[in-house]
Amino acid sequence: MSLIPIVGGPLSVVVTTLFGYSYEKRLSAWRDEVVGQIRRLHEERGISVEELANNDDFLDAVATATRIAETTSSSEKRRYLASALFNVGAGAGVGADKQAIYLRYVEELTPSHMTMLSLLNDPPRFLNDRGIPWPNIMMGGLGAVVERALPVLYADKPLLETVTDDLQRYGLAQNPGLNSVMTGEGLKAGRGTPKGKEFVDFITSDTTS
Repeated sequence: MSLIPIVGGPLSVVVTTLFGYSYEKRLSAWRDEVVGQIRRLHEERGISVEELANNDDFLDAVATATRIAETTSSSEKRRYLASALFNVGAGAGVGADKQAIYLRYVEELTPSHMTMLSLLNDPPRFLNDRGIPWPNIMMGGLGAVVERALPVLYADKPLLETVTDDLQRYGLAQNPGLNSVMTGEGLKAGRGTPKGKEFVDFITSDTTS
């Protein structure tokens, strides 16, 4: 833009200022979130700032989560990152290697992936937590449950297929069998893998789940 005569210079300054302001605003909000989690760890778990400052897993998590938070506009992702920080600081982490992998998953996957995984882990609880009545189905496919729980995602079949395929590829969920006919009790069974359940636990906490 600086090469455009007359307009270039001033315009580039405006664009740089706007982008700088937007990113600084996003980073400032994330800093407030981190401080909030540190305060929560102290108030709820009695963990001091000094203890956190000497916790390498926590410091690594803060550094990685900050990088991700700075590059996403998703408030849901920032909530997952904040919950992960709380869990690591509270000693409910998963080890350094898994921690790095699971934070990378937060960066790479979308909120639709996370929501679908929560549904697959425990369909009855997912609907109950959201005040959605369980469908009166004696026999049918899980697609009927997904349609009731996540109608927007269900309506976008290409996106739904991508999301379910990705969750399987990451080893977080089994094939949900959206069109496979099963009993009503079979529909209630979880399709999340142990890894998928551990991942969801890692990125959620009691005030944000």
